[in-house]
Amino acid sequence: MQGVAYVTLQLRDIPEAAGGGARALHVLPTYQLLNQLPFDVQLRQAGTHQSPQVAPAGGPPCSVLWGDASLPLKLQLRAAEAGWSWSGAAALDAPGESILKMRHRSRGETLLVRLEVTAARAAAGGALAVLRAVEEGGSFAPYRCGLLACGRRRGGVGPLGSPLLGSVVEPGCAGRGVL
Repeated sequence: MQGVAYVTLQLRDIPEAAGGGARALHVLPTYQLLNQLPFDVQLRQAGTHQSPQVAPAGGPPCSVLWGDASLPLKLQLRAAEAGWSWSGAAALDAPGESILKMRHRSRGETLLVRLEVTAARAAAGGALAVLRAVEEGGSFAPYRCGLLACGRRRGGVGPLGSPLLGSVVEPGCAGRGVL
């Protein structure tokens, strides 16, 4: 497998070394993925056709290899079983949370997974992305509404008397309940 591995270098003192003054250089992966799903997933950089890496279910964090250093650092996932399509892309270069959707091409199944990117502890050396299942009945609504018109629009979707009904929506904005 070929790819670019971003690394973080850490220089640490070794206090128990004879004579003192000894240091150790740690080379650590900058981007890691921890798969807490009950199945293996494949991952690749969005916009490339690189051979997918496998993140085993419940295994240790795996280092993320990037197929093209000139492209954005966005990751796509799919279940490591025949028939699953690649998810949308999620960035790993900033802390945050993304919900990714994977679809099975022939069975019509859809899986929603949560990707949480945290700024890792100093010992981890970079960003840790944790992949978890979306809980049933959670607060996430698996849809997005957006205005892709050329001009401003007045209106919205919401309960009668809601302030959303009289709001002005700018082109290109997106959010829950906005049309």
